[in-house]
Amino acid sequence: MTRSLAMEFAPKINVNCIAPGWILSSRAIAAGRDSAETRARLEPDIPLGRLGLPARTCAAEISVEVLTAASEEPTRLRAFSTQPVALTDVALTVAESVAAGELQAVLREAAGEFLESVILFDVYRGEQVGADKKSMAFRLAFRAPDRTLTTDEVSRFRDAAVAAAAARLGAVQR
Repeated sequence: MTRSLAMEFAPKINVNCIAPGWILSSRAIAAGRDSAETRARLEPDIPLGRLGLPARTCAAEISVEVLTAASEEPTRLRAFSTQPVALTDVALTVAESVAAGELQAVLREAAGEFLESVILFDVYRGEQVGADKKSMAFRLAFRAPDRTLTTDEVSRFRDAAVAAAAARLGAVQR
């Protein structure tokens, strides 16, 4: 076998992780001017079966440094909590012009320090909500790092988020 690389983009591939003699086709994914990832598909004539690998095996090399440099904002990890998550759903009717991300940001900002996530799971438009309006339903997940949250606490957090959405965006809880 001979070693060949078919590059679709200019960045170089680190072939040191590939056994000598393997044939690959590869592609680099750009992040700015640098290559963030190089993917390689191992060609069919590579004896993958002898290595215990499936016939359509791929290899990848990812540069965390390039991805971090290309990101807008560094990700900050939070301490892991073994406490249970408390879920609550809220449906809010807003003007058609209100973007889901805008409403989600208001909910996230006002829900308090124990909010873990806000996920949009439904958008409804129809005569039940009126003309030029839509209803968006969100699932809010709360978790305290040191204890189980009570139903009353979660309700207060949700109510604060809904009040902020009402004040800033004219949202009405369904």
